[in-house]
Parts: sequence; structure tokens; C-alpha cells
Amino acid sequence: MARSPVMIALCGAALLHLFLDFPLHHDDGRAHFWPLTNWIFQSPVSYWDRNHYGNIAGPLEIVLSLGCCVILWRRFRHVAMRGLIAVLGAMEFAPVILWTLMFAGP
Repeated sequence: MARSPVMIALCGAALLHLFLDFPLHHDDGRAHFWPLTNWIFQSPVSYWDRNHYGNIAGPLEIVLSLGCCVILWRRFRHVAMRGLIAVLGAMEFAPVILWTLMFAGP
């Protein structure tokens, strides 16, 4: 199971998430080095907080994610895989639309 391509992809995705979590959380970081220490790194950048460049980091994250979707779309030709890519791309972009609708001024 350790050499399964699916498990390698899942573990790679988890490690990539942890790697990107570290520099993109200001007030809501996690203790990444627990149980060695409870120290929490407060990054100067947040992917969501406008007071900490969230207005730059958030859209950049979405553009990068959608760019990856385009690369995957070109790589895979099967209808089911393209459907999955489209759904995951929409799920990445949906929070922007929902947050804009929820917190838009009058």
C-alpha cells in the first residue's frame, strides 16, 4: 500500500498542504511542530485576512489552483476525469462567490 500511486498522491497533497499552511496563516496558525513544541508561527501573510495581504494572497491562490486545473484538463481526455477537474475547480472558486454575496455591502 505504501507504493500505491493513490497513497503517494494523497500523502504528497497532505505534505504540500502543510508546507503551504505554514507561511499563509497570521492569527490562525497551528502548532506545526507539536509534540516537540507548542510554538505557533505568525506569518506576516494571510491567505484570507485583508490586513495581512489576504487581498493579494487569496486571489493568487485561486489563480494558481485554476491554472493547475487547466494543466490537468489538457493532460486528461476522459470525460469522467474532466468532470472531476471541473467540479474541483468550481469548488475552489465557489467560496469567493459565496463570501462576496454574503458580505457585500448594500
